[in-house]
Amino acid sequence: MLVDARSYFLLLRSPWAVFVFAIVGQDLFQDLNPNKFGNFKVSLYTVFEICTLDLWSVTAESVKDPKYGSDDVDPTSAIFFVVLIVACVWILIPVVVAVLVDNFSMSCRAEEEQAIIDEENERMKRLGISKAKAHSPIQPLLESLSKFKNSEDLGNKIQSLFKVLDCDLGGTLSFQEMADGLRKMNFSPAIMITQDDFARMTRYGEMCDEEGCLTPEQVGVILSVACLTCSGKF
Repeated sequence: MLVDARSYFLLLRSPWAVFVFAIVGQDLFQDLNPNKFGNFKVSLYTVFEICTLDLWSVTAESVKDPKYGSDDVDPTSAIFFVVLIVACVWILIPVVVAVLVDNFSMSCRAEEEQAIIDEENERMKRLGISKAKAHSPIQPLLESLSKFKNSEDLGNKIQSLFKVLDCDLGGTLSFQEMADGLRKMNFSPAIMITQDDFARMTRYGEMCDEEGCLTPEQVGVILSVACLTCSGKF
C-alpha cells in the first residue's frame, strides 16, 4: 500500500488548514478587499494563491487597514499572512511531500523484498526443497531477528546489527566484514558463511555496489526478506 493509515489521516487533514485560513481571511478582510476575501470561494482561492507565494505581498498590502500609513505595519494583516505562510508553506507542504516520498520508498522496498521472496521460492521449487527443509547459513541470526514486534522494530534491529558488523566504519559491508563479524557473534552454533553463501544472499552480486559491498539499505532488504521467510510471515 502506497500510503499507510497514519499518513492517509495526515493527508486527509491537510486541506482543512487551508479551509480554516480561508474562513479566517474572509472574516477579517472581506470589507477591506471583497475581490479577494468577499466570500468563502474567493477567499479559498486567495489562500491557495498565497500558498504559491505568487504576489502574496500585493494581496497583503490590499487588505491593510487604511488607518495605517504606507510605512506602518497592520498587525492583523501581518500576523495572518506570516502564520499562513509559515504553517502551510514552510511546515505543512514539506511534511506532506516527505510523507509521500517516505511511503513511496517503503512501497519500492516492499516490492523489492517481494521480488526476492518470489525468486527464492521459485528456486526452492525447482530444487524440490520445501520451506520446512530450507536452511540458511545465518539461521541463528534469523531466529533472533524474527522475534520482531513490527517492521520498524525489525528495521532498528538490522540497523544496529549493521553498525556492529561495519568494523571499518566505511558505511558498507564486504563479504569479509560480514563473515568475520557474524563468526565472532555469540551464536550457537557459530555462523560460518562462505563466499558462495554471500553470493546467493546478494543475488550473485546484483545487490552489491561496484566494490562488491552492501549498503545499509541492501543489508536491510536481504535480512528482512530472510526473516520473513524464516518466520513464515509473508
